[in-house]
Amino acid sequence: MLIDTHAHLDFPGFDEDREQMLERCWQSGLRAVIQVCFNRQTIARGFPLFEEDPRIWFAVGLHPQAADEYDEETLALVEEKSTHPRVVAIGECGFDRFRDYAKVPNQEACFRGMIRLARRRKLPLVIHSRDAKEDTLRVLREEHAEEVGGVMHCFSYDLETALEAIELDFCISFPCFVTYPKRNQAEVVAGLPLDRILLETDSPFIPPQRIRGKRNAPTGIIDSAEAIAAMRGIPAEEVIQATGRNACRLFGIAPPEGPA
Repeated sequence: MLIDTHAHLDFPGFDEDREQMLERCWQSGLRAVIQVCFNRQTIARGFPLFEEDPRIWFAVGLHPQAADEYDEETLALVEEKSTHPRVVAIGECGFDRFRDYAKVPNQEACFRGMIRLARRRKLPLVIHSRDAKEDTLRVLREEHAEEVGGVMHCFSYDLETALEAIELDFCISFPCFVTYPKRNQAEVVAGLPLDRILLETDSPFIPPQRIRGKRNAPTGIIDSAEAIAAMRGIPAEEVIQATGRNACRLFGIAPPEGPA
């Protein structure tokens, strides 16, 4: 089944046609979306928009770019929201060294806080890691993240790093850049067990090759499934069914049958 395991449907880029965009998703065969709320603003926007839709679940946490706002009050907000019955994961959280979005010590403190929260709540983690693979794996090990597992979102590292993450009971999620000729992660995609692969769009970001430069939407995972299938030499339907099962298993969800 088609499941987008990571999207930001609350973003203003969807304001003009959000309802129509979602209707196109459900009609295309999409069965579920994980809406990721990663700071105070997206938490405040996302829950009122989607908490009544049975096809949309939530991850809630603090992105490393928001780590400078990490304090007891913000942690309490995330923890309170994590008790919502449609919250299925903690995150996205981790490290981002691509630019100086937040101080590195604050990123690490925030990351550790999110892992500890996930362990308290017995929820899987959604990990954001950019230019920080060693530190990410180190903190995951030190904080015993394998107790809850999770997903390495928007994975961009090598196969060795992916296999190390799998040893910690993490899945590996690929966005639509697997459709890009020069950034398709082919070696990683082909080298992983199929039961550890997830699909995501990170909408409205990272559109598939056919619409590069435009807004992405959850229907983009169809392009990703086809690209992954070609890399592995299997039918796209096999990728769709396997990744859907993987998402249901990891997040403990049971999507409704068919379009709304």
